[in-house]
Amino acid sequence: MLTQSQIQTQLNQCHWQTERLVIRNFIGSDLATELAHNKDPRIMQYIADIEDDAALEQKVKDFLNPWQCEDGNWLGLAVCVEDQAEFIGMVCLRFESLEFGRVEIGYRFHPDHHGKGFAIEAVKGLVDWIFNQCRAQKVLAYCVKDNIASYRLMEKLGMQQEGCLRQHSTLGGVWHDELVYGLLAKEWPAHSGD
Repeated sequence: MLTQSQIQTQLNQCHWQTERLVIRNFIGSDLATELAHNKDPRIMQYIADIEDDAALEQKVKDFLNPWQCEDGNWLGLAVCVEDQAEFIGMVCLRFESLEFGRVEIGYRFHPDHHGKGFAIEAVKGLVDWIFNQCRAQKVLAYCVKDNIASYRLMEKLGMQQEGCLRQHSTLGGVWHDELVYGLLAKEWPAHSGD
């Protein structure tokens, strides 16, 4: 696996291209769009309750700071259609354990861009970097059990359901079960060319 310093350097200078997308670090001009995404109940429905404006603004501004590669710190990356400046969604990651090479991923996309294959393309690009460049051991993802589109995406990537955490999180004051999916590095080559 890359060293902690190498991971941090590479991900703080992120500019990857997939077939149709650019995945890059957030920049100052993204602030308004990211705030709008964080306030959109269609986007946040299965992710988190919408916070007050001050908390949201601070959270979004934190994405503009250089990322510190430490266990538990999230890095958000903007996903843009290749010929457009404004981002359509984001992919994110955090190391659950640097020592054991376990990386948790997440993603969200504006509803106007659902059904076009952008999410699978972007997440595949992220997972490919995690396994083929970073050389991590395992990728994990969690989603609310009701979020069918999210766990279907995980399954398309070859991730396997590893468990169901009962009444694990709340959204809107209601308890939800969360599904846990995992993918091992040795399983990725079978899916990386899909």
